[in-house]
Amino acid sequence: QQSRPSSASLSSFFGLNLNLLTAAIPTELGQLVRMSTGFWLDSNWLSSAIPTQLGQLDQMTASFQLDSNWLSSAIPTQLGQLDQLTASFFLHANSLSSAIPTQLGQLPHSSSLYNSFCLYSNKLCADVPTELYALASGDKSGWAITLPGSITTTNSIGTPCEHIISTSRPTSSSTSRPTSSSTSRPTSSSTSRPTSSSTSRPTS
Repeated sequence: QQSRPSSASLSSFFGLNLNLLTAAIPTELGQLVRMSTGFWLDSNWLSSAIPTQLGQLDQMTASFQLDSNWLSSAIPTQLGQLDQLTASFFLHANSLSSAIPTQLGQLPHSSSLYNSFCLYSNKLCADVPTELYALASGDKSGWAITLPGSITTTNSIGTPCEHIISTSRPTSSSTSRPTSSSTSRPTSSSTSRPTSSSTSRPTS
């Protein structure tokens, strides 16, 4: 009888994007420690915090994509451990809050990652960490052109997080989770979702 492969034996890519998945991301997905070229959970209805265990996917070289969901809370500092990732770090179009962790400056100094590092359309606050300048491979002249748009758009960058928390905290009576009848599911035209031609997704 053929044995069932364990989660640790899965390699290459893992993709459940473009579905209607709900609830939190299972912490057990952090056991996919041999995953190398694609981790796609984007374009669903996933909620709650990003599991810190996903920082264990440190063999990833490209395409870590959790964008276009309803993920909340702070970006885990452990994601800075994805130190082999050279392209496509997408956390945009969620409800992530708090300051951007300085540990993301540990990501590789790659021009391709620099041009595909997206945190826009969240609820992030405080200043952009100076450590993220490293993603531009030391070329701070390009910082003003490329990275701010991928980070600052529809965030509260530059505003102290304490001010955001004390003045803009939603309550259950004033803010409810969008439903399919009131809010359309994000589309590629509204979230700038990468296409197969831009992400070089492996095929069978």
